[in-house]
Amino acid sequence: MTQQPFDERMSLALDGLLSEDECRSLNHSLSQSPEATDAWERMRVIDRMLDTAPEASPPFDFARRVMARIEAFDTRRRWRPWIISLLVLVTTAAVISIMLPIGLLVLGGYRWLLSVPMLGDLISMALDALGQAQAAVLWLGESVLRWITFVTTDPVALTTVVSALVVASIWIGLREAFRLAPLSVDG
Repeated sequence: MTQQPFDERMSLALDGLLSEDECRSLNHSLSQSPEATDAWERMRVIDRMLDTAPEASPPFDFARRVMARIEAFDTRRRWRPWIISLLVLVTTAAVISIMLPIGLLVLGGYRWLLSVPMLGDLISMALDALGQAQAAVLWLGESVLRWITFVTTDPVALTTVVSALVVASIWIGLREAFRLAPLSVDG
């Protein structure tokens, strides 16, 4: 009889893989040591729990979902170099478009640009248009902010807006209900 580690012999005994001589030797060892008896009882409890536990089975579409995730990962891996290249290109263009005007202003290059007859007029017109667009955006933002402040501070306005939203949602709900409901013909 070969001398196996004690834990391994207990595991083999639980699986029914020990010979009669090995079982007698195990029982004798268990009777001699209270620690071994305690370990044996814990292993038996765990073995019973594992024997009575229900078998877990994966969902019916498990393989399909795993394969879909693998395909998605492969697709992302193939696109990654292109996306990184595009991001580098866009970042470079953004840095140039920001730094070029700043460089022209700081280094005084704008004076030379304004001295070119046709180009100076175009730049002046573009700057005027940009100023007007900025003023329009600021006016629009202030108007929206004033409207939101008015609606949230005036109870009548808030009630009106909430009522209109409720009526609109009921109307949309009814349209969808009639669209989805089959027509009944009384006859």
